[in-house]
This record gives sequence, structure tokens and C-alpha cells, in this order.
Amino acid sequence: MLALTKKTFNPDAIIIGNRMVRFKNWLINPIDRILEERLSVYHHQNTEIRFSTLDNLSTALGATSIAITYFFSENKITKV
Repeated sequence: MLALTKKTFNPDAIIIGNRMVRFKNWLINPIDRILEERLSVYHHQNTEIRFSTLDNLSTALGATSIAITYFFSENKITKV
């Protein structure tokens, strides 16, 4: 899935978050090996795999950020 994401969107970084962060030590080597096998040298070297520091709060904070951004883009606050 990560290789397909990289080939499709070509991001500079892929951030893994939520509960998966707990398994960082077990995941980083297999992820790196699989991306090396399935991606060209250019794509593999230009992608950074990061693990979120927010742990279980990453999903809630991301959803909240989207809601707040949408609210302020739709509702302009004016001085009365």
C-alpha cells in the first residue's frame, strides 16, 4: 500500500500515526525493505518515512483541524 501511495502521489514524506507508532521498531525495517524492492531508486530515496509523535491523538487532532479550518473558511467573523 505504501509503494502504491508513493507511485501515485509522490509525496516527500509518509507519516505513520495512531496505534501503529507503538510498533515503530518492528515496522521500520520491513517497510524500508519493501519500498526498496518495489520502488525505483529515485522514488525510494526521495521519500521519508516518519512516525507521528502524537500517538493515539493523531486522528482526533487531524479531524479537529479539518473541521476548524472549514468553519473559519466558510464563516467570516466581522467586527460589529
